[in-house]
Amino acid sequence: MLTTKAYAKINLSLEIIGLRQDGYHDVSTIYQTVSLADTIYVDKADIISLTCSQINLSNENNLAYKAANLLQQFTGYVGGAKIEIIKEIPEAMGLGGGSSDAAATLIALNQLWDLNLKSNDLHYLASNLGADVPYLLHGGTTLGTAIGNNLKTLKSLKNKWLVLVCPITTIENKTQRLYKALNYELFSNGDNTMDLADSIAESSLDNRLMINSFEQIAFDVFTGLDIIKDDMLQCGASSVHLSGTGPSLFTFVAEKEHGTKLRDQLSQKCHKAYLLETIDASPILTPDRSRL
Repeated sequence: MLTTKAYAKINLSLEIIGLRQDGYHDVSTIYQTVSLADTIYVDKADIISLTCSQINLSNENNLAYKAANLLQQFTGYVGGAKIEIIKEIPEAMGLGGGSSDAAATLIALNQLWDLNLKSNDLHYLASNLGADVPYLLHGGTTLGTAIGNNLKTLKSLKNKWLVLVCPITTIENKTQRLYKALNYELFSNGDNTMDLADSIAESSLDNRLMINSFEQIAFDVFTGLDIIKDDMLQCGASSVHLSGTGPSLFTFVAEKEHGTKLRDQLSQKCHKAYLLETIDASPILTPDRSRL
């Protein structure tokens, strides 16, 4: 049996460039993995099966199950796997939890099944599962263009502290609904993201360049999101940013102690707050002796 971590991501920026002929949108984004993670266990079995600590995700619609099935079909592997996911990343929050589970599953099964697929094959499979999945094969600080799957590694921003707040509010078909709500006034040319990439190259992180095209829509769609942002600012956040299509919000802090205080203050206001660290890591596979 193997175990691996599937890390959450935030978007330091997310600009929508325009609508493509295939129905997707061209974007310019900077991804960053953070220390919040699901844990995935995989073991050989006769068929592919998946269980999840979040019961509503224990089915064949789970992206990790689809990743395993796609990998099996692509390679012709005879046999299956028992996949168990322990969820820590909140669902539908713009943190890429499902995509990260899928990426980690590809990596884990590539080793468990002794397939020896190269990175370009894994990237191809990941691209067929979702726009964020190729990035989450490796994580770190990365520029994403095209639909987010054309990737360029940037200078690492690891070991920076941030506070993340995940609202209780959710909506059906969130991602599709927010993309459909986009209008041309919210499109941009991606210059802010490129300038942010230059800022990162100089070991800086300019909050003024952390733009998200979905912010206006998200604050209209998600009830109470404005209250959370106000509470974060009142408790000492220097600036507040939306991750992905939301509704999670995050703010960077200068020191861990400041982040601990901010998280605790927000928790006292009944918000689901996390103190997290940026990381520069791929999912790490280890033999899981305790579960053998």
